Amino acid sequence: MTWGLLAAAVATIGLGIQFVDPFGADPSAVHRAAQAEDLTVTLADGSFARLAHGSTLREWATEGRREVSLEGRAFFAVARDEANPFVVRTDGGEITVLGTRFQVSTTDDGTGTIVVEGLVRVSNDRGTAEVPAGSSALMADGSPPEVQEVEDVAALLVWPDGTLLYHATPLAQVVAEVSRFYGRALRIEGSDLSQRRVTAWFQGDPFEAVAESLCLVTEAVCEPDADGFVMVSDARSEDRAAGGI
Repeated sequence: MTWGLLAAAVATIGLGIQFVDPFGADPSAVHRAAQAEDLTVTLADGSFARLAHGSTLREWATEGRREVSLEGRAFFAVARDEANPFVVRTDGGEITVLGTRFQVSTTDDGTGTIVVEGLVRVSNDRGTAEVPAGSSALMADGSPPEVQEVEDVAALLVWPDGTLLYHATPLAQVVAEVSRFYGRALRIEGSDLSQRRVTAWFQGDPFEAVAESLCLVTEAVCEPDADGFVMVSDARSEDRAAGGI
């Protein structure tokens, strides 16, 4: 099982354009994934990044500054720091992370951002917009950012190799996404349990391992069900065993 701390997730498809730092500084680190395999790296501030094969990530990490540029595609799990937002630079504009999970794609038509959880700010030379969860923004050349609602963003959370990323995400939302991804039932008993927060990432793990890990980090008990598991609090589990419910 593989899982770790994170604060936000972003997938980016780049144009292969090398970003030039506007402050004239060389990057503090350059991370390159080989053509045949993905690469997982830890950034200077403790954030997590998973680069798709053939991708390059340049990092500028100094006091009061957390910025990256990307050629290719990557998921980011960004350590939360409201005083020093994390900035993803693309040829079409900037995306500022305010503690979220989101996806960014850069094509010849511009830069698109889809927010799964939380809030991000997008900006280009034509304007700035805030993008809430369940919405997308397009920054096309010569136009200000356009924001619109997205019907279903859950499917966008899954990395092609089966990586699932969460930061301070309500357990109810995590359970819904895990159940959808694996096609197995994972249920919660108790409203108090459903609002507990999960900060973890899972990569290619079997359903049973993910369920057990979620029970561990939320201090719940996993009980087998007909086609999956039921997550219950310790107290409710004791009541069930005693025949109380």
